[in-house]
Amino acid sequence: MAEECFHLKGNILTSIVIELNHYDRSSFVQLLQEKIAKAPSFFSRSPVIMDVRAILDSLDRHKLKEMVNLCFDSGLQPIGFKGVSDPDMLSETGLAILSDEIVRDNPQGISRSDKKEISSKPSSEELPTEASVVTPAPSMRPTKFIDQPVRSGQQIYAQNANLVIISNINKGAEVLADGDIHVYGALRGRALAGVKGDMNARIFCQHLEAELVSVAGIFQLSDNIPQKHQKSSVQILLQDENLIVKSL
Repeated sequence: MAEECFHLKGNILTSIVIELNHYDRSSFVQLLQEKIAKAPSFFSRSPVIMDVRAILDSLDRHKLKEMVNLCFDSGLQPIGFKGVSDPDMLSETGLAILSDEIVRDNPQGISRSDKKEISSKPSSEELPTEASVVTPAPSMRPTKFIDQPVRSGQQIYAQNANLVIISNINKGAEVLADGDIHVYGALRGRALAGVKGDMNARIFCQHLEAELVSVAGIFQLSDNIPQKHQKSSVQILLQDENLIVKSL
């Protein structure tokens, strides 16, 4: 029997979500460029989900297509819309209708109050890239152990579990967990804890050089992490819906 030419698999995608409170072309472009200018390498060709639930009644297919084109023009990669139920509205965009089961990412460590502007993942989407589907955290979680280095381009996801890495996470690698993440080595890639919305999740590591860290969809890039915490032992958690880095 001939081997099948492909297999279907589920995946966790670090993505950027743009949550629209209102839409005006010039304001949209200006704010989009401001956000991209803060972290151009992160946003380059990043997958983008546009959440239009709050303003759907004021949109039509032409405005939706315009938003898609503006994102493409800015170097982003739109992949779908949230809040649209009529496929005909997206007929000119070629994008997907996405449900709420998407990890929403905030790639600049923006507080949720700031996200009301045009909220964005890391994407780092989420990893998948997406800011979260709020799911009650289980009282006790199993733990997934990884005792080898996580290589560049590799992704590890601890579903409904905490994640313990007994080695280094290299640049370009990504680790995700529905619970906490513990890194007993250098964290040089991306680490996303509480990806289903657990705002009590934390990240612990012995040597912080991360490209991106996230708890429950609230992100910080390496440039936003205080210099005093670089290459040191830290814990990363949420306080008042802001991402905080503390020395251990």
